[in-house]
Amino acid sequence: MIAQMLYEAIDEGEQETKQVKKILLKPMSKLVDTSEEEKVKQYLAFSDSRQQASFAAVFFDANHVRMLRKRLIWEMIVQNGYKDMGVDELAAYMTEVIKTKGLFQNDMGAHKNAWAAILSGSFTH
Repeated sequence: MIAQMLYEAIDEGEQETKQVKKILLKPMSKLVDTSEEEKVKQYLAFSDSRQQASFAAVFFDANHVRMLRKRLIWEMIVQNGYKDMGVDELAAYMTEVIKTKGLFQNDMGAHKNAWAAILSGSFTH
């Protein structure tokens, strides 16, 4: 629990440039290199065993996704002025934000991730 709080409190990190590869249907002479800036958070933890380290990694990942989903729901409510809205409207707002910000890098699309956030948030305290 303490490690998760420390991780969340870490500043956004340093700027790191990553090369973005694009497939273009143009002759090789017209290709242009592109790069994008991405902030990276890093956290180093020590453990007595590989089993504990593996458990901690899975826990941090699952907990991060769970907190991101809750925060996304809360941000949608705040951005819409706390107005009453149905779950379909909430899902539509969330889908757009997930697409725009590239959240939840998994197999599901933005719409499914929005619904997963809503449904998981409604069954937990």
